[in-house]
Amino acid sequence: MKPCVALALAACLWAACGAAASPAPSQKPLRVLVVTGGHDFEREAFTAMWNSLDGVEWTEARHPDAHKLLTPEAGKAYDVVALYDMWAPITPEARTAFAELIRKGKGLVALHHCLAGYPDWPEFDKMIGGRYFQSVPAGAGPDVKASTYVDAVPYRVHVADRKHPIVRGMEDFDITDEVYGSFRVEPDSKPLLTATEPRSGPVIGWTRTYGKARTCYLMLGHDHVAYTDANYRKLVVQALFWAARR
Repeated sequence: MKPCVALALAACLWAACGAAASPAPSQKPLRVLVVTGGHDFEREAFTAMWNSLDGVEWTEARHPDAHKLLTPEAGKAYDVVALYDMWAPITPEARTAFAELIRKGKGLVALHHCLAGYPDWPEFDKMIGGRYFQSVPAGAGPDVKASTYVDAVPYRVHVADRKHPIVRGMEDFDITDEVYGSFRVEPDSKPLLTATEPRSGPVIGWTRTYGKARTCYLMLGHDHVAYTDANYRKLVVQALFWAARR
């Protein structure tokens, strides 16, 4: 399956894209809207990862057109949203529609660099549960610093909540990936994954609720090293099914 750029009516989205993998006969594929744009990534390896996820049927929506599909009406065509974008421009109308889509219960899985998205929209921080500061915000207190990133860091990921469905069947694991430092995690976010690597923030994955929706953030996922990692793929697919209440 080749991912399609969703530019038409939401009702036509899934006709253009086939399933990434066959689900169990008794269960329909999970329909995922994957949002990209505003940050480069290794497209071929990224596509291969999404095509490998069992029981997942996915469609890509690229900015600047993605907001057309982040509305309550368009949301009827998919089960869960996965953010892999780092976008900034958003109209007041698009803000209202996007927030309403998630608040009404559409699950959301936020991945890697989307933590730096929409820097002028505080409601987005509440939606995904944190914020990467590309610069120190005006009026910020002395404890707020610009966030940092370091690529290709080998480190150990610790499972903080072993009872959570997103990490079912998983143990602590090693990975080499880009890490972020000095980012904010909303205090009511529930830690899911942690790290002791000094160049990384201590909490690197969390869950929360936003209105009626389940949302999850995973810091991991910079390039092909993560995309091909079995632990990362398991985290992503289990997060998607959890957020979609499946």
